[in-house]
Amino acid sequence: MSEFLLEIGTEEIPAGFIPPAVNSFTELFGKLLDTSRISYDGIEWYATPRRLIFRALNLAPIQASMDVEKIGPARSAAFDENGNPTKAAVGFAKSQGV
Repeated sequence: MSEFLLEIGTEEIPAGFIPPAVNSFTELFGKLLDTSRISYDGIEWYATPRRLIFRALNLAPIQASMDVEKIGPARSAAFDENGNPTKAAVGFAKSQGV
């Protein structure tokens, strides 16, 4: 596990705008990691009027594996009587990048 540090330099941010900006970015950053299937233990943040810093703790080095099962055409529609693939089988294979 490793850490990821993101520092954003800004123009002068009014003090009242810092908490909403930090909360919004922390939420978006967490959602991005979650949808990318990258596990992490938490997000810390630090802020000043000229910079926002976010640190993802114990970031996984790779995405979590995901199994996807796709169901193609029925065997009777996918192969002819000689066992050759039909247009339905070829079309399904192309749609899956095979």
